[in-house]
Amino acid sequence: MRYGHISKQGDPSLRWIMNQAAQTAKWTPPYAACFEQIAHRPGRKIATIVVARKLLTRAYHVLRKLDAIQQPKEPCTTA
Repeated sequence: MRYGHISKQGDPSLRWIMNQAAQTAKWTPPYAACFEQIAHRPGRKIATIVVARKLLTRAYHVLRKLDAIQQPKEPCTTA
């Protein structure tokens, strides 16, 4: 697996917020194992970025599922 740098594209505020969230999330059980596994080889800073990306991915999927649930159903019309 390759661990690269984070892109400088996008909102810098969002990158900062996700980095701060990852600082806390890396000690919680769902992310701690991933953090520890990566922290041994590439380093702790890169492992924190990996956790931030995992948080963003999970948030994306939750919001996408929520959006699909809230979409109004098309009424069935028969002519």
